[in-house]
Amino acid sequence: MAMTLEQAGGEVVDGNRGGDIMEIRVAIDIHGVSRSSLEAMASIAERVKASLVGMFTQDLLLLRVAELPFTTEVVRSTGEERHLHADSLRSSHELLLSRAKGVFEECARSRQLHCRFEIHEQAMLAADQEHRVSGIYLPGNRRRTAGKAQRLKVFYDGSAQGQRALDMAQTLVDVGLCRELLLVSVTSLPARVLGDLSSRGARVYLLNEAADQQRVLHHMIDGPAVDLVVVPRILVAGIDDQILRTSLGNSASGGTLLVF
Repeated sequence: MAMTLEQAGGEVVDGNRGGDIMEIRVAIDIHGVSRSSLEAMASIAERVKASLVGMFTQDLLLLRVAELPFTTEVVRSTGEERHLHADSLRSSHELLLSRAKGVFEECARSRQLHCRFEIHEQAMLAADQEHRVSGIYLPGNRRRTAGKAQRLKVFYDGSAQGQRALDMAQTLVDVGLCRELLLVSVTSLPARVLGDLSSRGARVYLLNEAADQQRVLHHMIDGPAVDLVVVPRILVAGIDDQILRTSLGNSASGGTLLVF
């Protein structure tokens, strides 16, 4: 069961208010999330009129393993083997949670966004049945700064989700958050789309690709690296959530936004 905290501009709000406000969910795990990634998502949420939901996943299995006798860990930098103390692990886990929650709330508060922070016992990405969810953001390669999504990669498949992804990209171009856009189309693209994007001031590159899930996943994870990848959720439907999350966590790009 998730624990929740709801805020808007720093004030607690009624969770039943603003039921028509769409949500962008930000997946956060024990690796944390960079402030630049959260600021980018807060900026996008502000522009597309969505609220932010932080989803922190607790690694309860690791905590349980640490409580077992004779459990040790190997230090990656030195190869040293040492005892894995449950108390210190729990303390560091709580510290990470506190910091992630604090940064999340600061970024949302700075733009006066409705926000909620949830703590889950396992990763949750699907949420397909929740009509309020407009997107789920997964931070990618943490060595890359998400910045303000100056370079964008958008997938278009002709579906309603694909159109929403395209609309989001157009919004980011309109407000000056995107200057360069790689459009990956897995179906026939309406003739007006390229003209609309170009007229808005974006440099657009078109790549036609087969509607093959493996090819789509390849384009999502590998180069050319961009600040943000925007993908209709339907294009990765059926892929195990944990596999998808792990794969996108190793992406060369700054982060991936799955659009519902």
